[in-house]
Amino acid sequence: MNQEYLIKLSLFEQQANQYEEHLNLIEKEMIELAELKLSLDKLEKSREKEILAGLGKGIYIKTKLDKKELFVNIGSRVVVNKSFSEIRKIIDSQVGKLGEMKPKIHLEIEKIKRQLDRLVEDAESEQDKDEDEEKQKEISKAEKKLIRRR
Repeated sequence: MNQEYLIKLSLFEQQANQYEEHLNLIEKEMIELAELKLSLDKLEKSREKEILAGLGKGIYIKTKLDKKELFVNIGSRVVVNKSFSEIRKIIDSQVGKLGEMKPKIHLEIEKIKRQLDRLVEDAESEQDKDEDEEKQKEISKAEKKLIRRR
């Protein structure tokens, strides 16, 4: 296989790996959103007056619940009050958008696989052609030797 095929092969492999990583991130995000939704359900039904609230990076603070008010960061450090049902709708919307992305990524991965298959076929065809040319040269050499012997 010549250098050009190896470079193309490497590029296709990198693209496929990037799409696979993107797909894994989407799956991870969907799992986190499902876990968040379960946590919301538990919190809404809970009669507990104290909870451990996550601050981030595995750090929690014990806090008392006076009211079950939820706040959502809508960007630029702006936080608004939302109800449980409103937050569920936001989560469902995010899951839906992520779900729409998955088939598109799978399609791109399939395109790359088809391109790889064509590339391999072309490389094999070229290799067969080179082998045929080499065989033809050997036959020509043998014919010349036979002619000289006569």
